[in-house]
Amino acid sequence: MITSTRSSHHSGSALVAVFWIMSILAMAVFASLSVVKIQADVATSESHGRLARELAEKGIAIAVHGSIKRSDPLLTYQDEYGSSGYESTFTSLATTFGLNALINKALQEYRQDGESLGNTLLYQIITEEWEMDPSDAQLFLHCLFEWVDADDQVTTTTGWEEINYESEGFTGRPYNRYFSSLDEVRLVHGYDALEAAKPDWSNYFNIWTTHQIDLASADPEIISLNSLSPIGRIIDIESASLLHQRIIGEDGIKDTEDDLQQANVEQLLTEFGSGDISLIADRYIFEGLRPKYSLVESKGYSGNISLTIKLALLGRGNTPQILHRKETLDYSYNEQ
Repeated sequence: MITSTRSSHHSGSALVAVFWIMSILAMAVFASLSVVKIQADVATSESHGRLARELAEKGIAIAVHGSIKRSDPLLTYQDEYGSSGYESTFTSLATTFGLNALINKALQEYRQDGESLGNTLLYQIITEEWEMDPSDAQLFLHCLFEWVDADDQVTTTTGWEEINYESEGFTGRPYNRYFSSLDEVRLVHGYDALEAAKPDWSNYFNIWTTHQIDLASADPEIISLNSLSPIGRIIDIESASLLHQRIIGEDGIKDTEDDLQQANVEQLLTEFGSGDISLIADRYIFEGLRPKYSLVESKGYSGNISLTIKLALLGRGNTPQILHRKETLDYSYNEQ
């Protein structure tokens, strides 16, 4: 009887041991499969990532080519399965105000007109349109002038130089150069007043273009705002909308066959303006499909990965100058 009990005990222990071993083996197999799956996913992601980059770069190369028009079908591509491809575009950068150019122009006018700011477009925009207090606007513009001025001498009545910034614990300011990004504007003394008056002010500016706005590409609000003068807007928003419609054609869509391809700027402004066009004529250009300053954007995608490349360019064709490059990677593209 004792021998039978011991035999049953040993058999039970052996069975438990077998179950434990089987569990451990199952866990090991599961872990191995998980590792293999992770490695496979990584390899797949790397493959999709490489293809997405290749396609994005291909879109850039096509969009930069000087003979490509904005309506060209070569600007988009998708494979037969719809799982990979690219979408590329190029537009004029001169659809917002070139901040550095506006500051430089305002500074020159300020020096020529006996330190008056009233006739400068930048001052008119932030006071008349964005309702910044005139004293705050003067302080901010003076500080902008000192910021871009190459020396460390105070040349305005209220502008800040190094000694002023140091008194508040900021060293290395002003930079004594023009802005390399719009984010730097936030470092200038007096900026808070601009932020309070117009929180979305950065949507109206870029740092690359000249002081001229491209009539062929700009929206009506910018076209009208650019016509500010001491007596108000020479082209009101309604006239600017009519001008915009004239340029994009009867179908109301940009970059189609009925767009106005070439135009005389002064004739257009005279047709839709209601004042002395000579005051504002030099603020506009008409670049049509060949913008001097371009924003080129290309999104390449493969599987669930997309890579978007944005380039700010001076010129297109064989020898464009890259002013800025930004890449954005998205791992959730095409997820359902």
